Amino acid sequence: MSQSADQGTGAATGTAIAVTGVGLVTPAGADEHSFWEGLCSGHSTARHQPELAGLPVDFACPVDSIDLDDAVGGRSVWRMARFVKLAVVAARQAVADAGLDPAVWDGGRVGVVLGVGVGGVSVLVDNAAKLAASGPEAVSPLLVPMMIPNAAAGEVAIALKAGGPSLAPATACASGATAIAVARDLLL
Repeated sequence: MSQSADQGTGAATGTAIAVTGVGLVTPAGADEHSFWEGLCSGHSTARHQPELAGLPVDFACPVDSIDLDDAVGGRSVWRMARFVKLAVVAARQAVADAGLDPAVWDGGRVGVVLGVGVGGVSVLVDNAAKLAASGPEAVSPLLVPMMIPNAAAGEVAIALKAGGPSLAPATACASGATAIAVARDLLL
């Protein structure tokens, strides 16, 4: 089996794609720099969570170094599940890191492909508890729009004024890699 000189990057054929901006909201840090510092420190972000008491696994690595409502801003936060807020903040960081400005780009030529493993499970769990305790009137009318996986791609598109394709591949743990592949295919 032989490989081309570009080692599969696409450089020789003019099909190479580059990632020019990074956005990170993680347990180790809520931006690129604090993430890198947290990662290099070698300290674990895992800690016991009271809400998990009594379960076989009672620890997690929460993202709690950022006020997501404040970071997202505006009135739209009330309709966003946590996973959507994380996506909006990270996407804004990536666009800024790339040196781009949504206020000046042609939004019709900008799309969003955002991989999501599951979506707003906590929204579903909370509303199932409300249903069981108080009946259907207690269930939020925003249940479905807040829990579906493509809510993140849609809200990122709105936040970034991206009027092109808005897609959310949901392929479990492979969602991020699938999103990169789909985005590449859209660009070529």
